[in-house]
Amino acid sequence: MAHVLLSKGCSVKVVSGRAGFGSATSLSRAFSRHLGYAPNEIGKHHPPLRK
Repeated sequence: MAHVLLSKGCSVKVVSGRAGFGSATSLSRAFSRHLGYAPNEIGKHHPPLRK
């Protein structure tokens, strides 16, 4: 879910709340552990999704 929202241009802060994380930092750490790159690097790894 977080990956899709970030791909659509939602901020990490908004996504963290919608995905049930306590903070943007918590989401960023989990995202990086799981995918191997930070949420702000998503555009380098995946093309943008349609809104």
